[in-house]
Amino acid sequence: MQTEMTNLLSRGNTAEIFDYSENKILKLFNKDYPELAINHEFENSKILFNLGIKTPKAYEITDCSERKGIVYDKIEGTTVLQILLKLMKTAETDKSVISEINSYFEKFARFHKNFISKTTDNPNLMNYKDFLRIFARDKKDFLEKIDALPDGNNVLHGDFHPDNMMLGKDNELYLIDMMNVCKGPAEYDIARTYFLLGSNKQIQQDYLKLMETGFETIKPFHEIISLLRNREMGLE
Repeated sequence: MQTEMTNLLSRGNTAEIFDYSENKILKLFNKDYPELAINHEFENSKILFNLGIKTPKAYEITDCSERKGIVYDKIEGTTVLQILLKLMKTAETDKSVISEINSYFEKFARFHKNFISKTTDNPNLMNYKDFLRIFARDKKDFLEKIDALPDGNNVLHGDFHPDNMMLGKDNELYLIDMMNVCKGPAEYDIARTYFLLGSNKQIQQDYLKLMETGFETIKPFHEIISLLRNREMGLE
C-alpha cells in the first residue's frame, strides 16, 4: 500500500493513527522509526492476542508514503485517562462522581492484576532485563543492578497506564500499545505503573493497595526504572 492517508484520528510521539477501513485502523510510524521496533510491536501484539488478552488484533505490517505501519482492529471508544480527567473535572463541583472515579480505577487495577497473572515461555517475548539493558547501555553500575534483579515468566506490558487502556462501546476494557511488552516478575510491571502514576502520590498508594502489595516489594524495580528515566532525561 502506497497511498497517502488523510483520515487522521490521533497523533502520538512515534506514530499517527488513521482510519483504514470500516473496522480497522492503521498505526503509521514516523519515517525514521526503527523497523526492528515496529516488527517487535507487531509480534508482541499477536502474542498477547493469542494469550486471550483483550487487545486489538494485529493483522499485518504495511507500507504507506515511505512509512511503515501496523493494521489493527478498530476499537470504538475512549481511553480511561480521558474518562478520568473528565470525571475529575466534574468532581470539582459535584462530589457524587467520586465513586465513579474509584470504580474506574478499580477496574484498571483489576485488569492489570489479571494481565500480569498470565505466564509464558514464548521465546519471541523479550526478557525484561534485556529490555532494561537497552537503556542502560554501557553504564556498569546500572547493568549490575539489572543483573541482580530476579527472573520470571509473567507477561508484562511495560507501559500500563490509563491512557493505554480503552473503554469500548461494548463497555469492555482493551489494552493498547504493545511496544514495551516483555516477560519477567509481575512486580516489575507494578513498579513501572507506580512510576508512571508518580504525579499523584495518593493515586500511587491507592494503586498499590488495589494491587495488594507494598512499596518494599517493588522497590528494587522502581529504583532501576527511576535511574534509567533520569539518565534518559539527562538528570544523572
